[in-house]
Amino acid sequence: MKNSIASQLILKLSLVFLFGLSINGCTNPTNTTTNNNSQEIISKQEPISQAERVVALTSLSADIIHQLDASKLVGVAGSSLIKQDPRFQDITTVSEGRSQPDLEKIMELKPDLVVGADGFSDQTLAKLEELGVNTVSTKVDSWLALQDTIKILAGAIDADPQPLLDSYQSLLPAKLESNISTLVLVSRQPILAPNKNSWTGDLLTQFKVNNVVADLQGSGQFSGYVTLSPEKILETNPEVIIIVDPAREGILEQLKQEDFWSELNAVKRDRIYTFDYYGLVNPGSMAKVKDTLTQLAQLTQND
Repeated sequence: MKNSIASQLILKLSLVFLFGLSINGCTNPTNTTTNNNSQEIISKQEPISQAERVVALTSLSADIIHQLDASKLVGVAGSSLIKQDPRFQDITTVSEGRSQPDLEKIMELKPDLVVGADGFSDQTLAKLEELGVNTVSTKVDSWLALQDTIKILAGAIDADPQPLLDSYQSLLPAKLESNISTLVLVSRQPILAPNKNSWTGDLLTQFKVNNVVADLQGSGQFSGYVTLSPEKILETNPEVIIIVDPAREGILEQLKQEDFWSELNAVKRDRIYTFDYYGLVNPGSMAKVKDTLTQLAQLTQND
């Protein structure tokens, strides 16, 4: 039976969503925990510093390492974003699609650091730690978490994070008076929308966008998403609606067939926008983040 859009979205979220950081390793385990807003960093070994050979198991970490110091990147995952990026054509691929990384390929590269994603790379990273390889597990659900990720990875390869941080910080508006009511829809059956506890919700906050479901609590596996009824959408009646269609199954066209759709202010004002899954829902890569920031800036300027 064909999976629903929601099922495919949840699969993507479980595979590639990133939030927070932890640094792991070998030798006698010691735990040092530091809270930084939503992010927690847990160290289990000697601090990682001056890594010379890095394998990145996510497209986001590969992009960050490449921009910080491309000479340090020796292996990447075979994700769709990596395959589409010519910068990585000559770098060894250690996995294909959503499959688990090939440990033998990774070890052949003799890495002194492997960067993975919490929830997806756990098993691989644990095995690498047993083999004495330093690892970093990343998760990102906020702008601050992304900044901290860049700083941690820069520290691990002895690079200066500031140019990269500054280039992306400059894409955020210095002053905004927007506060336009907005609803982001990422699934049709059921209708799912991100609240403030998500990467999407935090980006909307950065642009002073009034996310109409920001304070609603999700009850499923991902607390950053809420399920909405047509009645609830009519109640919020946003001025702007952003559609994300990760499975490319025509969410917008399906919604247009609903009786409530034509009654919404956003529809009457023709303020319906389509965004890429990568960048808005999942950071994906720094390039995708940049595209999303640019699109959000244009949207708020049109308010």
